Amino acid sequence: MSKKFAFTTLLLALIAMFTACGEGGTTYGDNSSAPVINGTVATGAPLVADIVVMGTDGYRTAVSTSDGSYFVDVRGLTSPFVIRAKTADGKILYSAAKDGQIQANITPLSSYILHQIAVNNGLLGGAWQIFADVSGKQNLLSQLDSETNALNTLLNTSMQAANVSGFNHIADAFLANSTGYDAYLDSLDIEIDNDNIIIKDGTTTLHTLSYTLPTGTITTSGKVVDQNGSAISGATLSFTNAQGNFSTTTSADGSFSLALTTHRVFDLNVSASGYRSVVYYNIPTFSQTPITIETVSLIANAVTGDGTVEGSVINARTVQPLTGVTLKFRKGINNTGGTVVHTANVSSDGNYSIPVPTGVYTITYEKEGFTNAQRSVTVIGGQTSQVQAVPMITSTVGGNSFATMILTWGENPNDLDTFLTGPSAVLDSTATLSGDRFKLAYYQKTFSTRDGYAGPAVGNKADPCSTPTLVAGIDVDDVSSYGPETTTLCQVEAGTYSYYIHHFSGLSSMSDSPAVVTVTTASGVSTAFIAPPGAAGVNTDIWHVFDLDNYGNLTPVNTMGSGGTGSVFSPALNGTDIDQTLIDRSYEK
Repeated sequence: MSKKFAFTTLLLALIAMFTACGEGGTTYGDNSSAPVINGTVATGAPLVADIVVMGTDGYRTAVSTSDGSYFVDVRGLTSPFVIRAKTADGKILYSAAKDGQIQANITPLSSYILHQIAVNNGLLGGAWQIFADVSGKQNLLSQLDSETNALNTLLNTSMQAANVSGFNHIADAFLANSTGYDAYLDSLDIEIDNDNIIIKDGTTTLHTLSYTLPTGTITTSGKVVDQNGSAISGATLSFTNAQGNFSTTTSADGSFSLALTTHRVFDLNVSASGYRSVVYYNIPTFSQTPITIETVSLIANAVTGDGTVEGSVINARTVQPLTGVTLKFRKGINNTGGTVVHTANVSSDGNYSIPVPTGVYTITYEKEGFTNAQRSVTVIGGQTSQVQAVPMITSTVGGNSFATMILTWGENPNDLDTFLTGPSAVLDSTATLSGDRFKLAYYQKTFSTRDGYAGPAVGNKADPCSTPTLVAGIDVDDVSSYGPETTTLCQVEAGTYSYYIHHFSGLSSMSDSPAVVTVTTASGVSTAFIAPPGAAGVNTDIWHVFDLDNYGNLTPVNTMGSGGTGSVFSPALNGTDIDQTLIDRSYEK
């Protein structure tokens, strides 16, 4: 018996069972005329993903299987439904189902359709904004068919060539088995990084979600060191992707710089004679500016045995210890979806001390009701690797904040400051800064639609966005080391939001501290940035961490510099984003 026949038979049997339980055979004892939602999650290849089916009055969850299929009982929910799939490595896809519809595939093309509906109706957050507020946006889902037809028109040539002309990307059934429609998905050039989805159909037409793909080259740079922090000369770096490979080697000081001619999500393989190789996973290169990559540590082959990983986990909002957290270790840097090689649990006081074999790992911190956090760690046999306190942010399905940024650092320097800048047309007509960019920092911790800078700090630290007029806010200004300092962005408009860290006072540097920024977007994806080293001879009092657009697309910048005239940030910081005159003032702390 084929998989397709078996699944279809099971589905029909279940529908018949639900129908028998319903009132008049249509409502199934609830508010929905569809008892189940099912479909395939795939990019061509099937995806295992966490599924959330959001109705107008609640939600249900499920996990897709290894063949990409999923099945959700939606009795008790009111349609229409918006559906989100999130994979372990942070890929986000959306789909939807109208009243009575039981088939809802979740693919890059279904995401494209949802995003187009959002953008055409002025929803600056894209597909996630419909997902977060189905009850308020349910009327928009009447446009599913028209947007599906519009996409078919765009892809007409390639769909005809693949014999899938007129296929309904959401509502027509298919299997992720490399035949039929799935073979068509396989043939597309699709790139996914969190909410960023780029689709190319083999012609000169490029379909992008949310933003314009950069043109020309993008320069990536970084440094390779050994387990003692000494530079490794002649290490080989290979940026790999299904579409190509770019390679270079490190110079005498361990540094490298390489121009990539395609904008993709790359895996970086780092190797050197006498050392264990390391893979740095999922590096997006969609930036308009050069990207500095976190320093990569290689461990000598002669180093063996177990080391100890120690640290703690805290609630980012309350700064209290978190218990019930599971730690999952995967080999490599930024590896959030690979094989788990070691697991452990946080103790009752929020701390952990774990023996782990020598190697370079990504630790994923998981707790029910919280967004996953990640940290990279290098483990040396016979030594203890100390991980800074890891802050975790509470999660809700949909959520009421657009993005949350958490800054932590070590003992020195003692005082680092968060700066968030963004467009301020969200201000009403009585506001004095309308049309300018707002600047959020320790001396102006909140920004409101009602009266510009509204006060010294957010009123509700546990749920800042419960204040209707709040655009963004910082919870505290920590002047005595460690943090966390948590910044919450509640409301957005069209434009770019830039996030910086300023070294206000204290010895050492942000890189040596090291400073870590964790950003969690509305889609529930968390990304960690570790302060990179600055270029030789460059003052490194300002770290430009990332840019964020109004769709939730995160562009890593990760560049160190200063705000002075002629620096790497001029003229961006002078009079536009972080005004150097503001930094230079002697504000009372």
